[in-house]
Amino acid sequence: MRIALAVLLGMVATCHLALGQRPDDISISSATVLDAAGPEQRIAIRSVYLIACKTTDVVGTGFLLKVGVLVTNQHVVGTCPLEDIVAIAPDNTRVSFTTVVRDEDRDLALLRPSAKLTGIGTGR
Repeated sequence: MRIALAVLLGMVATCHLALGQRPDDISISSATVLDAAGPEQRIAIRSVYLIACKTTDVVGTGFLLKVGVLVTNQHVVGTCPLEDIVAIAPDNTRVSFTTVVRDEDRDLALLRPSAKLTGIGTGR
């Protein structure tokens, strides 16, 4: 599990949306991947989210932790207001947040979702 998390964190990428594209326009379809994956892999896939800021158009990857919060890079959420941060799940559902904790020195941000999420170690 620790190795898998380290590999996932090593693959974190940040990018900007295409000109004119908004986070609300993003659609994620992981159905093909979920169909090809085994039961444990499906849980892992459901723990990876796209994090986007509606005001800066910056997007990045977030991962659901066992404690029920999402972790991402601080530079993904930057100075984005809490109400403008959205996560998009592999099933295309949108997630808003009640709290964001930023650590610029470690380039990490923790996001507490407004609803309980399921994934690795969270009761599936």
